[in-house]
Amino acid sequence: MQIYNTHTSFDSRGGCVLALGSFDSLHIAHQALICEAVAQAHMRGVRAGVHLFDRRPETVLFPQKEFKSIYKNDDKAQIIERFGVDFVYYETFDAAFMKLDSFAFARMLKEKLGVLCVVVGFHYTFGYGGAGTAEKLKQFGEMLGFDVVVLEPIEQDGALVSSTLIRECLINGEIARANRLLGRDYMLGGPVVRDRGVGTQMGIPTANLAVPDDILLPKNGVYATYSSVGGRLFAGVTNIGVRPTFSLDKIAVETHILDFQGDIDGAYLQVYFLQRLRPEKKFDTKEELARQIFSDMDEARRLFVEKCG
Repeated sequence: MQIYNTHTSFDSRGGCVLALGSFDSLHIAHQALICEAVAQAHMRGVRAGVHLFDRRPETVLFPQKEFKSIYKNDDKAQIIERFGVDFVYYETFDAAFMKLDSFAFARMLKEKLGVLCVVVGFHYTFGYGGAGTAEKLKQFGEMLGFDVVVLEPIEQDGALVSSTLIRECLINGEIARANRLLGRDYMLGGPVVRDRGVGTQMGIPTANLAVPDDILLPKNGVYATYSSVGGRLFAGVTNIGVRPTFSLDKIAVETHILDFQGDIDGAYLQVYFLQRLRPEKKFDTKEELARQIFSDMDEARRLFVEKCG
């Protein structure tokens, strides 16, 4: 899969089909858009792509506020590639792009990217102030010479599937529900960095992830997780929080990988979440903490076997 952005050359000859959207969480409704774009591209014998922004538009619209994303762009691309997409195009969302009116945006899709067809959700908006709608895009498509496929909403558990709902699930620690909405296990990724080594001193070494500040973290607590290391899957226990037993105040993401021995400092680790086991708790002694962690490990191993066999 190829990755393009506003500053790279894009060969529009032959045309393409694009899925359009923010794709912040790549949940099951986003996946339906992408799969439809791939199907439409195969029908036409052209490339299928996903068009998205290089940052959340809110960070430009409201620069004084803090907005957190669910995935980094690199992780998004890795997920998107699984659906048979030929390329991803990251549009630079800046003040100039923000001011494009809806027709100028549609014309850009045709003239710059050579779209033959675009696939959008029923609530898709575009152009300055979000003035463009899916129906308006259909009108522009007729004028400019491309088809527009609009997909109906998808519900699960009686609620509309959305990135907003997934954020709520993560903030509340509802990992199982988030996973159903995502159609896969929620993941945090980052390079492994050295920390104070407290876990190693207790005989429970941890891999500490360096997660960017603009990435949303699930609710503080202890989670059953698993990771891929060297092509093998390993169960794990991941703590997100301030580690109150050791009177620390900076939120950390640290994972003890079960049944694994080796040095992965500096490696990029992806940690997949299965279930929140418990909230963070301050223990009176390191020994009490260790006993609880070993109990967490037993539960995490059980959930991992249930999930992965």
